[in-house]
Amino acid sequence: MVRNIYWKLLKEFKRQYRILNLASKLLSVAFTVLINGCDFDELETAQTSMELILPTEVEGRNDIDRIRIFIEGEQRDVPVQELKLTSDSGREEFQDINIFIPLDAKYIRVEALGNLGGLLFVGESTVEIENEGVSRIRIELDPTTPVLKFNNVPEFVDVGQDFQIEIELKHAKSLFALTLEISYPNVFIEPYGIDLGDFWKNTDDVNSVLLISDYNLTSKSPGRLSLGLTRTTPPDGKIESGKVAIISFHTKQTGIAKIRVLNNPRLAIQKSNGQPIENFDDLTSYLHRAQAELEIR
Repeated sequence: MVRNIYWKLLKEFKRQYRILNLASKLLSVAFTVLINGCDFDELETAQTSMELILPTEVEGRNDIDRIRIFIEGEQRDVPVQELKLTSDSGREEFQDINIFIPLDAKYIRVEALGNLGGLLFVGESTVEIENEGVSRIRIELDPTTPVLKFNNVPEFVDVGQDFQIEIELKHAKSLFALTLEISYPNVFIEPYGIDLGDFWKNTDDVNSVLLISDYNLTSKSPGRLSLGLTRTTPPDGKIESGKVAIISFHTKQTGIAKIRVLNNPRLAIQKSNGQPIENFDDLTSYLHRAQAELEIR
């Protein structure tokens, strides 16, 4: 009987040892992933959490094999950090990743790669330093083809207050003119102003960009907003990204407001010769990113 108890204890000890040994190896690997290839001065760096928003399964989330993180600073660039996504983590819509970045960091870019190393999705963000620490970073991965999307939409707004929606266009080559139509519930909200975004900052003269909209016309269709933007001189052929316009809304009464860009003949993104920009069809397939829902309370 004593012998049986001895062998049971020995067997349990070996099992616990294997668990502890495996855990120590996993912890070592995780730490290596976070600071792989990085030679940091502890006093000049900070650790922060990056929220990475992955594409949907329909868009190809499960095709992502690994991600690469590029960080640019004022005086130095950080070695590329690479992280492999497991099959389980790749199925989650949000990923929280701890990263080390220098305190002079200004810009971060994340690339999602497939099994063969091809670039599938990309996202970027500026970095803000607050009291010798780094604010939380949130990056949404977008396709490498043109994408039209809404940014900075609040989850809720109090009745009587105003809010803004940024319309962002990414990866557009040789953009000359853009037209679109937005639907919104005019019972709850009403647009009252439109401003140019930073997409046009590289244009030689701000006056060479024309903005036309019917938001202040009484004859427009209720719950519809038409918007047109065009350059007066041909673009230089570069691939550009940025906010094309910022729309200001006023809230009228409580309810759920759904806002979206309509996929209809008024949606056009063209080059100076009147033809659609490259990969315009891909843009329409991702048009669900240009919609939002907020609560007015």
